[in-house]
Amino acid sequence: MDAPPTDILIAGFAATVNLFRVCLDFILEAYERDDEASGSKGSKRSHGRGMEKGKSAYGSVKAKDSGSVSVVSGNATTITEATSLISGADVESAKEDPEESKEPQSSGFVEKLPKLSLLVHCLLLLFFSLHRFLSKSSLLQNVALTVLAGLVFNLRDSKRERFSFTNRVLYVSSAVILFVAGTLMKSVSGMIAIIIYCVLAVTESWLYPYPKKEMKTKKKATLSRESIIILLKPYFWPDATTNSALLNRVLVILTWVCVLGSKGSNLVAPVMLGKASTALAKFNYGEAIQNSIYYVILSFFSKLFKEGQSLLYLKVAQAAFIQLSEKTFHHIHTLSLDWHLKKKLGDGK
Repeated sequence: MDAPPTDILIAGFAATVNLFRVCLDFILEAYERDDEASGSKGSKRSHGRGMEKGKSAYGSVKAKDSGSVSVVSGNATTITEATSLISGADVESAKEDPEESKEPQSSGFVEKLPKLSLLVHCLLLLFFSLHRFLSKSSLLQNVALTVLAGLVFNLRDSKRERFSFTNRVLYVSSAVILFVAGTLMKSVSGMIAIIIYCVLAVTESWLYPYPKKEMKTKKKATLSRESIIILLKPYFWPDATTNSALLNRVLVILTWVCVLGSKGSNLVAPVMLGKASTALAKFNYGEAIQNSIYYVILSFFSKLFKEGQSLLYLKVAQAAFIQLSEKTFHHIHTLSLDWHLKKKLGDGK
């Protein structure tokens, strides 16, 4: 069977890149849905707590206002001060930050780019599909698949909410690869259509603004490198516990020796078995028996080293657990009294 021509392979690679772009969009959309679902759950809880706080605050304001009016019934100046404070609070709450209300305005051409891209993709898909049926070319079939993947992305993300840098790179890359395949095409009209697709990809990726990323106020707690080293060090270089530090570290070294011995035996044993099979095929029975014995010995030592590793590292793991428990106990009891008084262990709210 003959290999397909180079231009068909290049066009197929361009279609693969654009299909990968669509798959990436599916993944990003699913990820955003998971974030929205988790965020909605958190907002419901915070909204319930906020309502309770709002009710109490609203009640306190009412009480203060009614009290101030009743107490100062004979004092006009105090009434005016109270009313000015209340009205001032309302005005401040009604004010909006002008910078937050402003949104970056883009030109009319840039706003129309998604609709223009959708229209161009539809026309190009129609052109390449008809051209493919008329000429029966596999190259045009791959070109049509590339344009079809771009059309699917346009329909899925019409507002370009997931038009990220990676998406743009894949978009332009597929267009450039398609252009390379088009240079090997004999059809002039097909080459012009591919050039239009390339110009659209570069223009849209260059001019259209990136989607806004919402700033996450809550950052996930992460461990520093020093903390990770402190947590992992007892497992590969423990200090003195019930045993001396020298004994614990010797056990660690012997554990690594057992690991290397087990892996080395597993690698060499099949070689001995292969040599035994080769000698048996050549009717060299003495060498075949000798290599078979070597294979059995190596297999035995592989299991032996594996069991030795488990037994030796058991003591190392126990020493590491003791060491980490001591450090945790010491750290908790060196914390301030204020931390112990304010901690809320077991609080489900």
